Amino acid sequence: MSQEELNRLVCYKQLNGENSDFCTICQENINANNDPNKYVAILPCTHKYHRRCIFIWLRKQRRCPIDNIEVIL
Repeated sequence: MSQEELNRLVCYKQLNGENSDFCTICQENINANNDPNKYVAILPCTHKYHRRCIFIWLRKQRRCPIDNIEVIL
């Protein structure tokens, strides 16, 4: 997947105190804590990951790690 396509993903910074989701790629809670590498990215299937984790994943394969649905942006 190209960088241009990856930039189309919805990404945001999860604030401290918000419900923390779990990144199944790195096995850590998703919480930005002012770390730019830990922004949240949401796939079209609504699964959430650290932006950095899912960008690396999608460069290798265009499928969601959880439900194996092809990611089309």
